Amino acid sequence: MKNIISKGIDQVILFLLVISLVGALISTNLANTYQFGFIVGTLIIFGMVLAVLPLPKDKVGSLSRFFKQPWLFFLVVLAYQVLLVVSLTGEIGYDAYTIKHAAMGNPDYYYFSVYPNNLGLLFLMRFLYVITHALGITNFTLALNFINMIFIDITIFLIWYFLKKYLKKSILWGLFPFAFLLAPWLVVFYSDTTVLPFTAAMIVTLYELLQNFNNKQYSAKKLYGLSAIFGISTFCAYALKPSTFIFVIAIVVELALNLLIKPFPKRSVGKILTRQVGLIVAVMILSFGVLKVGETVLVDHQHLVAVNKEVAMQPSHFILMGMNQKSGGRFSDDDYHYSTSFKNPKAQNSGNWRLIRQRLKKIGAVNYIRFLFVKNYTNTSDGTLGWSNDSQFSKTPSLNKNKFIRSFFFLYGSRQAVYFVIAQLTWIIILSGVIFSFFDRSLFVRILRMSVLGLLLFLLIFEGGRSRYLIQSFPVIYILAVIGWHQLYKRVITKKKITISWHSFSRLF
Repeated sequence: MKNIISKGIDQVILFLLVISLVGALISTNLANTYQFGFIVGTLIIFGMVLAVLPLPKDKVGSLSRFFKQPWLFFLVVLAYQVLLVVSLTGEIGYDAYTIKHAAMGNPDYYYFSVYPNNLGLLFLMRFLYVITHALGITNFTLALNFINMIFIDITIFLIWYFLKKYLKKSILWGLFPFAFLLAPWLVVFYSDTTVLPFTAAMIVTLYELLQNFNNKQYSAKKLYGLSAIFGISTFCAYALKPSTFIFVIAIVVELALNLLIKPFPKRSVGKILTRQVGLIVAVMILSFGVLKVGETVLVDHQHLVAVNKEVAMQPSHFILMGMNQKSGGRFSDDDYHYSTSFKNPKAQNSGNWRLIRQRLKKIGAVNYIRFLFVKNYTNTSDGTLGWSNDSQFSKTPSLNKNKFIRSFFFLYGSRQAVYFVIAQLTWIIILSGVIFSFFDRSLFVRILRMSVLGLLLFLLIFEGGRSRYLIQSFPVIYILAVIGWHQLYKRVITKKKITISWHSFSRLF
């Protein structure tokens, strides 16, 4: 029974990943066949030229050593990022606009009562505004975007650090697709990107803790230090993006399954490990709890914005929007006004659940399943991570300014299809790698896959409908992709038999 549960979960994860890959393959981002053919043809010709080019072995070796230099990778990434920040920065729209102006002292007093989940981002922006203002920096938007760049670069460094330890080799250039896909989002300072270094820190510290149980390499003092870092990182991630707590839930679920399927062989060993695990978990909870109490005190005593807990959107509201067929599970003005019409949380929950039941009855089981398939497509198919579906700016930026660079990224840009095609091909490679990660059956990788399952189910049930919501878990997705391709490469090198079929993957379980 225990093994059946584990295998069943793996089958669900694999199924969702396969249909996500199919969705990416049929994405409208590849609709421009001319650009698609041109880019693919160029890559093939370039590869063939490199393959037949008669280069001396000593030159090949020197070139290889040159490109392996860390400073070269970071120089290329930084140059690309700075170019986009300078060229694409404009006035952001939607929630990011409201939060930024509140941080600058022009608050929307009603917004943070309805969406208190964005208070963490507000306090971060306010802190940055005070510092930049004291330094005499007048362009706060540009300053935020450069700070956003630092957040993403810290994430890249942490992913590189983890993969170097896990794969026992440095794959710096293997991180360029990560930087490439997130680069346009540098100019949108929002919780999607600011949460990334904390998500990456959670991954690294969890790995270090799990490694200790295998190798006993750390002292108790270092273990508790890592536990505190995990608790602090979890709080910061939760404060900026509450849905990142899915990662913690995935850890608990996978560890529970692991203990059920593979119990401790000896009672004495179990007692020792349980005592140590208990202390580590206590430090994590204490670190998280202390900061959470501090946040509560800050919210209660701050005067920057008004916060009325009686009108806050309840989780049921986001489930209601997530099943709205008219909006495709995206934000709905009708559902927003419906939920805000109630006077208190109890009445809102009651009204929301009543409408949810009515919608389920009206839609029917078959149509709801069909709706979920379509929603999963909109959740996961876009390789630009929603750049093509979200209007990030409060007004359409001019294509006359920084004309060449903007033509690749902005609406109606003459070269936008080039970016869309490259981003989509990159996304297809990433999703394929995540599927190949099933070749790795380690506990840590299973936790990462469980968190991907949690995110995909969350986006199906709650508000979704755009690939932008994947950004918060992009470190998890990308790490799985790199591990997957690495595992496939090892099997090719060792000539281990690989049969690409659903049954062959199922046998892994």
